[in-house]
Amino acid sequence: MEEIFLSIAIPTFNRDVKLKNQLDSIDASLSRSKYNKRIELLVSDNCSSDNTSQILASFKEIKKTYKFSVNNNQQNLGGDRNIAISLQKASGRFVWVLCDDDIIDPCAINYVFKELSVNKEVGFCFINYFQGIKKTAAIPQNENSIKICSFEDFTNEAMFKYSMMSSCVFRKSLLTKKDLQEHMGESYFHLYWVANILLSNPGLIIRKALFTFDHPGVVASREAAENRESIGHYFYIKAHCNFLKFCSYIMALKLPMKLKFKIYRLAVNENLNQIILLCRFCFLMATVTSVMPGSSLL
Repeated sequence: MEEIFLSIAIPTFNRDVKLKNQLDSIDASLSRSKYNKRIELLVSDNCSSDNTSQILASFKEIKKTYKFSVNNNQQNLGGDRNIAISLQKASGRFVWVLCDDDIIDPCAINYVFKELSVNKEVGFCFINYFQGIKKTAAIPQNENSIKICSFEDFTNEAMFKYSMMSSCVFRKSLLTKKDLQEHMGESYFHLYWVANILLSNPGLIIRKALFTFDHPGVVASREAAENRESIGHYFYIKAHCNFLKFCSYIMALKLPMKLKFKIYRLAVNENLNQIILLCRFCFLMATVTSVMPGSSLL
């Protein structure tokens, strides 16, 4: 088999139906791709207890012209560490970390492969995406990708829209084992990876939106978080706090004051206000439970 250029790494846990849909979609795209012999599809299962193992076993039996790999964690290591492991296990020069429930365009893999093949020197690639039912692009989209040679310019162009994991493609050789172990448990751990790479390597922004992040809504997503690997509303408070921590890290870098002010406004408007609202909600819930014996905060 030819040398793998692009790995599509899918970390997963207890979402068997969504995983199957994602695998079937990718298989259909790769079956038509002229680049399939240089593409790897890797799934890292975080010790799922549903039908994930059966789905992976059945999918493994399908005849393929691309490389298919599976990593099975012997215990649940948490979502962040599973993402790090999927990057470590991938064999491509570039690794696209794709969530199991995001809906990719049929042309997405070919498009990403072609853009990276003419920009092999970049350290990180951001893929634009649609958000929600209205399909609003994360950044203004067009057909022209752009290579950017400074973290300052990259931030001005994409801000922190790469907080969406499925928008991230890393050049694997630039992520050391130490890098992948740092900031685990901090919700936005991968933002540090991106920043450190872009401080010394060029980046690529694919402006064409190539997948859809179909957010289920605040209530549904918090219920899902509570049922999976987190603790409901406190998980979101922690996430917003961790983003503010990352913003502090960025503010310490040598960046123009105009950009720092832009980051500050983003941090306050979209995170500090959310922290205040969530804390107020938790306080109200705690007050309710104190006068209603047998009720639960979460």
